[in-house]
Amino acid sequence: VTHSLTHSSCIGLLPGTSLDEAYATVLKDPFVGPQIEFAAGFEEYTESPESFHEAGFDAYATGVVYLRLAHYIGNTLI
Repeated sequence: VTHSLTHSSCIGLLPGTSLDEAYATVLKDPFVGPQIEFAAGFEEYTESPESFHEAGFDAYATGVVYLRLAHYIGNTLI
């Protein structure tokens, strides 16, 4: 998914194709957007590098990247 995003209309917005780089990028300006919180019972996931490559956290991080990019593109580029 991040590979597709970085080679589409998002060219230049993300530093590379890795999920951890994309995730770290969209957590900073100018990618302000909806705040996303872990549901109760899932607090064991953290935003540390050790969480990557766990299926649940990778799915969460991919969703955050997609949502923040969509929000940014919708509010700035369109």
